[in-house]
Amino acid sequence: MRISYDSKPYRRQGMRLWFVAQSVVVLFVLCDWACAAVDMTEWTLVEPYNKWRYTNPTPESGRMDETTGSGSVGPGWVVSDFQLPDVPEVVSFSLTVEVAGGRDDDIIGFGFGYQDNTHFYLVDWKMNKQDFNWGDSVAVNDDIAEQGIKLKKIDGSWTRDGLWGGTDGQGVSTLAGPVNGDWVRNTSYQFEVDLTPDRIVVRLDGSELLNVEDADFRGGAVFLYGFSQDNIVFSNVTPEPATFIFLGLGALILLRTKR
Repeated sequence: MRISYDSKPYRRQGMRLWFVAQSVVVLFVLCDWACAAVDMTEWTLVEPYNKWRYTNPTPESGRMDETTGSGSVGPGWVVSDFQLPDVPEVVSFSLTVEVAGGRDDDIIGFGFGYQDNTHFYLVDWKMNKQDFNWGDSVAVNDDIAEQGIKLKKIDGSWTRDGLWGGTDGQGVSTLAGPVNGDWVRNTSYQFEVDLTPDRIVVRLDGSELLNVEDADFRGGAVFLYGFSQDNIVFSNVTPEPATFIFLGLGALILLRTKR
């Protein structure tokens, strides 16, 4: 006697189990990337003036040190090996910044939306107000680096005087600041950044610091930043793009529907 059975329910159950398993894998991978501090050992040092050294005290931390006297050290970047996505959702990341000793009082910071060396956003922090001319040719002269935190936008060629003061009439402009006063040595500061298609929000140690309307963010790399300031340590760089999770789930749902 032949016994026949309908295999369709079993196939459907197998497909459901496959979908659940794939969902778990995708969410695990996304959270592993988006919920943990990233490895910073493969980040790239960009130093137009060849006066910076980048090292990694731990895989999840990076340190920028000057290789000569601060009076001749211009800006330097250390660019991440990942890109923040250009999506119509909130994209967030956080990091910790500290000046580990020393006696200088210049600029520390970080940035995002890095497309190349002439297109990015910069959050920088000057300890004390200082008037200094770096000698670059500018369209607008701004030699004063005020005390506090500024949000700057670089869209085109830049000068050291422009990055120092906040504008040069060429590619550097200041969107907000200065705010918050000076930084203190041997003190860890946690920054959080939320990016949407039309707004940039920066928090410092949990409190909102800057809230700026800007519709030009297009994703890009994160970077560490120093300008004439030694002993800068960065750590716990944590991208948190919830959009990736929603997009991942959406893709799986679409795949399940098609099947």
